[in-house]
Amino acid sequence: MKKQRKIQKQAERKTSKRPRHNSIIHELWRNRALYIMCLPALAWLVVFCYVPMYGAQIAFRKYNARDGITKSPFVGLKNFEFFFKSNDAVRVTGNTLLLNFLCITLTLVLSVSTAILLNEVRKKKLKKIYQTMIFFPYFVSWVVVQAILQALLSDSYGLINSVLEEAGLERIAWYSLGFPWVWIVVICSVWKSLGYNTVIYLARITSIDQSYYEAARIDGASKMQEIIRITLPLMKPTIIIMLLMSIGGVFRADLNMFVAISPTTGASLRYINVIDTYVYGAMRNSMQYGMSAAVGLWQSVMGFALVMFSNWLVRRYESENALF
Repeated sequence: MKKQRKIQKQAERKTSKRPRHNSIIHELWRNRALYIMCLPALAWLVVFCYVPMYGAQIAFRKYNARDGITKSPFVGLKNFEFFFKSNDAVRVTGNTLLLNFLCITLTLVLSVSTAILLNEVRKKKLKKIYQTMIFFPYFVSWVVVQAILQALLSDSYGLINSVLEEAGLERIAWYSLGFPWVWIVVICSVWKSLGYNTVIYLARITSIDQSYYEAARIDGASKMQEIIRITLPLMKPTIIIMLLMSIGGVFRADLNMFVAISPTTGASLRYINVIDTYVYGAMRNSMQYGMSAAVGLWQSVMGFALVMFSNWLVRRYESENALF
């Protein structure tokens, strides 16, 4: 026995002293089929996510198309001054954070709840119908959403105003309102993204071992106790990952949504004018590409910092649920 242990220890020492590059090559060769299948996704990631980073230097240059990126004059941090020295910087940043916080919170609560409810539907055909109905808005264009809003909120022919008039109430000029548009934008965003997030959480629920629920039923647990004691704790890693990915875009907004559905003038701009729409309007008027790139770079850096900080918090208290 002692001789066998000695031989085993010697083998372990040899493997531990094996050069790192040899172990990497061995791993690549052993799982070569899987890595080959990953190549298209890796190529897409490099071409569309990492190669464009070369253009980030526009944020520090007075860019013009005639000279190109590298020959445009270097101006340092002057492109950042346009946004940070403006009187609207704090307000539009606050609007962006508030809208994203509401969207992330409501989407999380509603998508998890919807996934749990869908999991309780026993008839397969009915379950598929519900899934399709919930997921369908994800594919609807924002232009179509804008047409639906017009049909509901129009001052002259809107359905809601027609119902109010029939009830003997006064019509509401929805497109002249201020703060209510915060909730209109949030509801539209949650309605669009609810189905996508629900499918992810539902996939996690269906992968839970049914023996946990059977044991709980034997012990006399109610359905609510099963959800609180089994479903939600086992969904926690997926919820944390989805939250970390959402936090990365908390300084950004869906420009297509705001351009399509939000009013371009009126009291609502004070509440729904976010960083992206502010920069888009400024760039459209003055054609300053450097300023737009500077704000975009600032958004990316802040998003990266938030993801790193959030992941550090998760790793400190729930190390097994951290992204890295």
